[in-house]
Amino acid sequence: MRKNLLILIMPLFSFNLVLSKNNLDSLLLELTQNTNEDTIQVQLLYEIGYEHLNSNPTKSLQYGKEAEILSLKLQYYSGSGLAYKLIADSFQAMNKYDSSTFYYERAINFFEQAKDSIRLNSTYNNYGVSLYYLGNYEQTVYCFTKLLNVFTYSKDT
Repeated sequence: MRKNLLILIMPLFSFNLVLSKNNLDSLLLELTQNTNEDTIQVQLLYEIGYEHLNSNPTKSLQYGKEAEILSLKLQYYSGSGLAYKLIADSFQAMNKYDSSTFYYERAINFFEQAKDSIRLNSTYNNYGVSLYYLGNYEQTVYCFTKLLNVFTYSKDT
């Protein structure tokens, strides 16, 4: 039974790897074709970094830093939030929770300025996880309460 299940799962896993590689290749190609310093380039840097997050968080961090510089230059608040969230997610993937909480706080500030409640929710969630791993349970509860409040507010509007 296990062998049959393994035979069924392996092609799906391989197919997923191929799709991920194709997506990354497409994003990299699009980045090289977009020579403008604009919000699209910030978004591409974020998406490429996110593709690297689980396999190579150090590379993900590099793309996050590039997105940070460009988004701040453009005064693109949502993009700055994305950059800081990617940087924080990268540190979290490397188990560097002190650094991740620092950047999650920055991301939250930018998402609040941009009134981006969807990304704010995701950031509060990941921020709470880092706080939990640091043993800061009181702040974790506060963070998840904020998450619930943002979710409720965004659902009502």
